Amino acid sequence: KYKVYIYSTRSQFSNGCEALEHWLLKYGMSQDTIDKISFPTSKPIAKIYIDDRAWEFNGTWPEISEIDNFVPWHGGNSSSQK
Repeated sequence: KYKVYIYSTRSQFSNGCEALEHWLLKYGMSQDTIDKISFPTSKPIAKIYIDDRAWEFNGTWPEISEIDNFVPWHGGNSSSQK
């Protein structure tokens, strides 16, 4: 029923989608499953997005301190987190 897309900021680079596929293989996803996934080079329109760094917007803007104190589910930092 649903089509799965994996999009990353890396997708826009020439080898970005290939790198995503290699990462999935390295961490146990089968090639058969990967072949059923699309890797777009721009963010697709979707019913839902699953993102490790998402902030759910519920109509009220967060305080700056809430943004400053945000920690993703994995507890780590990304190169964009300053």
